[in-house]
Amino acid sequence: MGFQKQISNILSVLKERSKITKRWQTVLLSATLQGVEGLVASLGMENPVTLWSGEEREKSKKDMYSDIPKRLVQRYIVVPCKFRLIALNAAIRQHMQHIPHAKILVFLSNCDSVDFHHVLLQKEWQNQSEEEEEESKREQVAILKLHGNMSQIDRTRSLLSFTKASRGILLATDVASRGLDFPEVSMIIQYDSPTSPEEYVHRVGRTARCGKGGNALLFVLPLECGFINYLHSQCGIESLQKTDTVSLLNQMYGSDPKAGKSLAIELHRGANAASQHLKSVVGQDKDLTKLSELAFTSSVRAYATHSKELKEYFRIKSLHLGHYANSFALKYVPCSLYSTITHMQRGLNQFIYKSLCTCFFRCREKPMIAGKHGSSSISSHKKMGNNRTSRLPSIQGFNRKGKSKTPGSNTAHHKKKKKKKKKKDIGGYVLS
Repeated sequence: MGFQKQISNILSVLKERSKITKRWQTVLLSATLQGVEGLVASLGMENPVTLWSGEEREKSKKDMYSDIPKRLVQRYIVVPCKFRLIALNAAIRQHMQHIPHAKILVFLSNCDSVDFHHVLLQKEWQNQSEEEEEESKREQVAILKLHGNMSQIDRTRSLLSFTKASRGILLATDVASRGLDFPEVSMIIQYDSPTSPEEYVHRVGRTARCGKGGNALLFVLPLECGFINYLHSQCGIESLQKTDTVSLLNQMYGSDPKAGKSLAIELHRGANAASQHLKSVVGQDKDLTKLSELAFTSSVRAYATHSKELKEYFRIKSLHLGHYANSFALKYVPCSLYSTITHMQRGLNQFIYKSLCTCFFRCREKPMIAGKHGSSSISSHKKMGNNRTSRLPSIQGFNRKGKSKTPGSNTAHHKKKKKKKKKKDIGGYVLS
């Protein structure tokens, strides 16, 4: 329970005040209450009684996962890193076309990512809706956001707007995964993978409520496919169906018969054209570019926060930062990543810090920074007055200044190894 410490403090204060009346009763209510015995002991309950709405027994984790409604259609899609953004757009539009009064809840890992995708989706949806005659005849789609950094007034406004809307899209963090009842939600999209199996259950639980049907779609990268096997074997979630990525791209961006067969999915013509279009849209808007860079940096940081049992399926060292930047419509890895690395080096999280540095340097033959002056090496960037690189760690064959330790790669190495002058032998005397 996330607020167990705070609840314990509140109960201790109430118990002191209740000594006068000598009457005390505590009731705990939860839809998914696990580990009841430990929780009761920590709260200091006396003679507790446990009541279940169904069978009177404590359910195991597999039992909890098996309680997912049978009317919920669970699917997953394996998307290359650089096509994540356009695949999200395609999945939303495909669902909107098939269901007239569709309401979609999209889960992302952090607040910055929610802000970026909210602005971009609003901009693109408005532009594409004006071009499509059929779309303009329908009701307008409410595109909203919800996360913890919003004020209470803005959060309440988003909740009410999404509840009242007949067609809507809500982009949210995990703050919307528990304790909220959204009526008539037809689809859940987990764009960023959950940090734990329990979080997966809570997310998909926002749809298919009160005996109604619903859909859930989980986005995974090719390197994360082991997470699907984990849900099958360890959690007993066997109803996950695979969605064909090529079919989705063909339907929304034009057919490419060679993609996924004789050619890789990454070479899909229509998808690449759509990706380039989004990059141009973001690149032409400075404010949107800033949001994209913040979302990228926060998402990389959030990628390393999965639970221990899922670390092997979400390895940040295997994440290609260049392709991951493409999923935020960026043409380069932003230099703001360096400030993130610097803060982590100061003690925020050493593990994430080392992983980020390793991943950053491995995705290039030479470490590069892209900023206002274009792409430049770390050494040249330092000449321009940026001394942050001097604090980088010595990892993966790079020294603290970001230069390679490979012999012969640095000029300083050659200076140390100066050629010795040849000695001449003249008539028994040695001249140097």
